[in-house]
Amino acid sequence: MRSWREFTRVCVPLRGAEGAARRPDGEPLMPPMPPMLTGLLLVVFLVHLVAFALLGLKRRQAYYLALVITFSLLSASMALRLTAPEAILANGVAWHEALRMLAWPAAAVSVGWTLLRLRIRIAARRG
Repeated sequence: MRSWREFTRVCVPLRGAEGAARRPDGEPLMPPMPPMLTGLLLVVFLVHLVAFALLGLKRRQAYYLALVITFSLLSASMALRLTAPEAILANGVAWHEALRMLAWPAAAVSVGWTLLRLRIRIAARRG
């Protein structure tokens, strides 16, 4: 069994100067995302952000807040990836990666809320 220090040294990605996740030998874990794909994802996330913000305002339901936060974080992440990919936090993590990591809990809340609403809707139809 490996020690925790040995495990984290091997498994936790190391960050290079440009913030890309790297293996212990210095090679990137994944090739960089092409700018065209980043731009396409930015457009997709912005469209979702606007749509859910408008729905939330129209329907006045707090449910849409988690979606708006998720797509705001993802949009900001892609915009930073396009405009300032070298922007690094003090701990060596790229800003665009930090924003993407923050989007995970918001997405989890959104999915949980969606499942809860679906369950309530199904229960209301049955009973």
